[in-house]
Amino acid sequence: MRNSSSSLSSVITSSNDDVIMEIDEASEPQGHNGMVVSAHVAWKDVNVMVTPNNGDTRNILEGLTGYAEPGTFTALMGPSGSGKSTLLDALSGRLASNAILSGKILLNGRKAKLSFGTAAYVTQDDTLIGTLTVRETIYYSAQLRLPDRMPLSEKRTLVENTIVDMGLQDCADTFIGNWHLRGISGGEKRRVSIVRK
Repeated sequence: MRNSSSSLSSVITSSNDDVIMEIDEASEPQGHNGMVVSAHVAWKDVNVMVTPNNGDTRNILEGLTGYAEPGTFTALMGPSGSGKSTLLDALSGRLASNAILSGKILLNGRKAKLSFGTAAYVTQDDTLIGTLTVRETIYYSAQLRLPDRMPLSEKRTLVENTIVDMGLQDCADTFIGNWHLRGISGGEKRRVSIVRK
């Protein structure tokens, strides 16, 4: 299906498990020395599996297909922990070393293995220490903010109650995570940040 009202046309179809992207090359935005400064990105049947230290395998993404065009705004929407950041990591070559990616990623209609730096996105801002767990982060904050005269046992009880109140009990012993260490989801990070305040 062509969009005739636009000077940039693209078609994405599925044929024999291949994603085909047809691009009107003449309408591509040109930069200095005629280099293309934008790109069409398409993905088909993208799967990401991780193998945590305990040896179990877990599917994070299963069979995702989609595309993003230059000059448009593409929103990835879903609840906390649904895999939005993982998809962005997969498309930009930022997956952790314990993650296995399968499926097809196409850049301007050509199959591409994206290395780090080929594609990028701006990560969610946070001021959390990625190598601490959720419980350690909240406990650390409690130690700094609560009065010294408060007994340690009360501080621990308050930390545990807060973890439950904020719905963080399932990830309490998971690392916060950073650019090279897979951790909790963006929504969970926001809840941890709220607790720290």
